[in-house]
This record gives sequence, structure tokens and C-alpha cells, in this order.
Amino acid sequence: MGAALTVPPSQVPATGADKANNPWQGFNAPADEPVEVVYRPIWDVRKEVLSIYQVRAKRQRRGRQPLWGYDCAADPHDPQQILALDLTVLRQTMEVYGELYRNQFRCFLSVPVHFETLAGPTRRREYLAALQTIPKELAAFLTFQVYGLPHGVPVGRATEIVTLLRQFSRVVIATVEDSHDLPAMAAAGVYIASIQLPPGAAPKRWGPELSHFAHEALRLRLRPGVEGVDTSHMASYADGAGFHYIAGDIIGTWSEVPENALRLTHADLRARIMADN
Repeated sequence: MGAALTVPPSQVPATGADKANNPWQGFNAPADEPVEVVYRPIWDVRKEVLSIYQVRAKRQRRGRQPLWGYDCAADPHDPQQILALDLTVLRQTMEVYGELYRNQFRCFLSVPVHFETLAGPTRRREYLAALQTIPKELAAFLTFQVYGLPHGVPVGRATEIVTLLRQFSRVVIATVEDSHDLPAMAAAGVYIASIQLPPGAAPKRWGPELSHFAHEALRLRLRPGVEGVDTSHMASYADGAGFHYIAGDIIGTWSEVPENALRLTHADLRARIMADN
């Protein structure tokens, strides 16, 4: 079971009949390099368990750092290329998890989907057609993580997106840039509001912002999450700030397949932090 998807440099457009017979046809990654789908655990702080695995696209580049997420698209600003990448990641994830499921493997998956994929009616219909092919037994283990939400997104638009995705998942996660849009996320029915830290983030610079974000999310009855927690100091700070979900290298690195749920207690994390120091 390989996690790499090699995409030919050109695609022959699928006919309407082809798409009806195979809803995945034509939805290949928008690049002529191999695109991998990789997985990383998210720590559920309250339950002290690694049971949710974040899904992300990755593309290696010879002699350079790999591309991640929507940077893997041929044009990261083109809504059609974003849609194609979202569909590729969804398909690849379902193929991998379907095989794992048949072998009695169980965990939860957090699948990325971009705002642009769901914002336009034509793109939304294409993504919906793909969602409708997911077996119900697999959908029970899915969450969707929405990226690219614009600042000031209207509550009505956010609610429309959340309502669509919740038909095919347990909950919806929204990654936002700051606390500005948390009220809209809460009103729309988002379950987890997550913030992404830049590489090398340290508590001295990001601590106050993280504390404010977690406080505001909890006040609105959202579950705060944070990604990019790569050091022991940031892990300690995020835990103390009240985040319910934490992801980053100190919690677990990216791998080709998700793993079975695993206990990670606060004592385990402290042991990791001591070892890191």
C-alpha cells in the first residue's frame, strides 16, 4: 500500500459518462511530481490519547525543501488546482484508510479541504460528488479541517460549509489566522478552532497570542487547537494555556500511514520534554 501518487504531466478530460461511472476520474494532483499523502497525530489533551490523525499533502523536491499542503498545487492560488488537490488527498486517504479498516484498524482522520473548494457552486458540486462515494462506515471516522477561510467570513457562508461537511463526518475543524473570526466559527457549528504556528515559534513571541486565542475559543464554547508545536517549551505553554488539541513534532511526526490510537498522558509528555532537554 503506497502513499505516493504519481501524476502524469497531462490529463485527458473525462467525459460525463466516465465521471458518472467513476467519480474520482480526472481528479489527479495538479503537478507532474509525485504527491504523497502523509499523516500526523493530534494529541487530545483532555482524553490523553493520540486518536486523530491529521492528513496533509507533501511533494518532495530534489535538492530543496519539500512542498506542503496547498503549496503542492501547480498554482496554489487557482481555485481549480486547489479543488484538484483536495480531491486527490480525499481519494488517497480513503484508499489507504479503506485498506486499514478492512484489517481491523481504527483511528480518526482529519482531512483538509480548502474554502475555495467549497465556495463556488460548481467546485462544491464536484467535491460533494466525491464525498457521496465514501462508505458510511468510513465516514464515521472522518473529520474535515477547513483551510483558507477569509477574514470576516460571513456566518451564513461558514454555516453553509459546516452543514455540508457534517453530513459526511463526525465534526468540522476550522484553521483560522487569529481570534477575529472565532465568533463566526462558533455560530456556524465548528467543533475545533485551530491556529497554525510558523516554524521555530517560541513562547516569548507567540505565548500571549496563544493564550488569548485559547481563552476566546473556550469562552465561545469552541475547542481550541494548535498546530506546529515543535519544541518542548511550546508544548508546555500550549498545554498550560488550555488548548484541547495539540499537534507538532514534539507530539508526533509525519508518516506514510496513520497508526492505531495510542495513549499519551501528561506524564508521557513531560518525559518527552525532559528527554528533549
